Amino acid sequence: MRKSMLILSLVLALAACGKTGTPTAPDPSAAARETRLQSANAVCVSEQNRSRLVTYPGTDGELGAGYLTGTGDTAVVLLHQSGGGLCQWLGYADAYAAKGWRGFAIDIRNQTRVDDTVAAVAYLRSSGVRKVILVGASMGGTTALAAAATIQPPVDGVVSLSGPATFSGADAASAVPKLAMPVVFAAGTNDGNFATDAQSLYDACGSKQKKLILLPASDHGVLLMSRGMGEFVLSFVADPAAALSLTV
Repeated sequence: MRKSMLILSLVLALAACGKTGTPTAPDPSAAARETRLQSANAVCVSEQNRSRLVTYPGTDGELGAGYLTGTGDTAVVLLHQSGGGLCQWLGYADAYAAKGWRGFAIDIRNQTRVDDTVAAVAYLRSSGVRKVILVGASMGGTTALAAAATIQPPVDGVVSLSGPATFSGADAASAVPKLAMPVVFAAGTNDGNFATDAQSLYDACGSKQKKLILLPASDHGVLLMSRGMGEFVLSFVADPAAALSLTV
């Protein structure tokens, strides 16, 4: 009897040790993911849509981050303006998802935004995407053009909204002569030098499938989407080459 009681006591003691032992260490990859998502400033994303916030391996060893929604083998990568964030493009990403495409509004860090874009395209392609369109506003437009010159295989189309020729290390002027896919340059004629840059980038672009859209407006970047570019981009994603003949 005493022996049975002793064995029972040992079993209970071991069980107690298992409950009060050293806690499991947090997953470092999960912690890095959460830190990166916090830095993306995705305050516009509702709690029910938090699962749409993703991280992906960056070409510089750091994590990229973005809001990814929708399904299908066509994706639109949306690049924000300087001083803004992925929230600028959130509604458009959802609208593209409703069309049966994937909308991917990414957070482009100032020093690695071209790398972030290249890595975002690689991430999409690894998940089954076959057709990729880059759409960028202002700084994002410069980024889209610069990234398109390095991505292999090439993306299927690029739209630059008020993208300057250069921006803090991103050089669209040097990139556009290398582009062969359909490319669109848009700007407001009353938006300072951005219309001049759109014209010069269009002139230097090596693609035979290109379009210059100069709108009689002072609107800049994402705001051009409400000046007719929103409908145009929908047509461009559906059929880049055919959209070049459309009037905005």
